[in-house]
Amino acid sequence: WPYTTLFRSLPLDVDVVRHLVHTAPPALDGALSRVPAAVEEVLLLPVALGLLERGASAADRPLAALATAPEAETRFALVLGLAELPGPGAAARLRQLSADSDPLVGETAALVLAHRAGPAPGALRAALGSAEHELRILALGLLAEAVCAAREAEGSRALERLWPEAVETALAAERADERAAGLALLARVGSPRDAGRAAPFLADEDPALQLAAAQVLIALAGPS
Repeated sequence: WPYTTLFRSLPLDVDVVRHLVHTAPPALDGALSRVPAAVEEVLLLPVALGLLERGASAADRPLAALATAPEAETRFALVLGLAELPGPGAAARLRQLSADSDPLVGETAALVLAHRAGPAPGALRAALGSAEHELRILALGLLAEAVCAAREAEGSRALERLWPEAVETALAAERADERAAGLALLARVGSPRDAGRAAPFLADEDPALQLAAAQVLIALAGPS
C-alpha cells in the first residue's frame, strides 16, 4: 500500500484514517507515524491512537506531537481519545497529561485515571462541581458507568448518593448538552419512579432534549 501517497491525495476523514491504521501491516507503522505531518492535524489523533492500540512503538512520535500541541483543545482531544483505550500505554500518557498546565486537560486526565482505578465518588463529585463544562459532561457519563458497575459488584453507597444529586444539577444546567447528559445518566441508572423527572423535557424546544427524555421514559417505564 502506498500509504504516504494515499494520505496526501484522498479527501480522508477520521473514520477512513482509523480503518487504514488498523488494517496496515506492522511493517508500515513507522511510515504511518510520519504521514500525518503532511495532512490535516485532525487526522493525527486517530493515527496516534490506532498505533498505540496496536502496541506499536511508532505511536510515540505522533502522541508526543499531540501532547505538546500549543492548543489546549488538541491536548484535550488526546485525553478523550486515550480514555477510550485500555492498557498501560494509554494510562502512562494520561498520567503525563494529568500534570498539564491547562485545568481542563489536567483535571480530565486525572478523572479518567481515578475512574480506571475503581469506584471514585470523590473524584467524580469534584468533577461534577467543576467550572469546566466539558469536564462535567464527561463526569456524568463516567458516573453512569461507575454506578452500573458498582451495582453488579454489590453496590457503592457513595455512588448511589451521588448520582441523584448529579442528575438534579445537570437537569437544571444552563447548557442543553449538559441537561441531555443528565437525562442520559437518569436513563442508565434510574428506576421507574424516576421516569417522571424526564417528562417536562418532552415539550422542550430542543429536539435533542425531547429525544433524550423519551429515551428515559422508554428505559425506565417501558414503551406505552
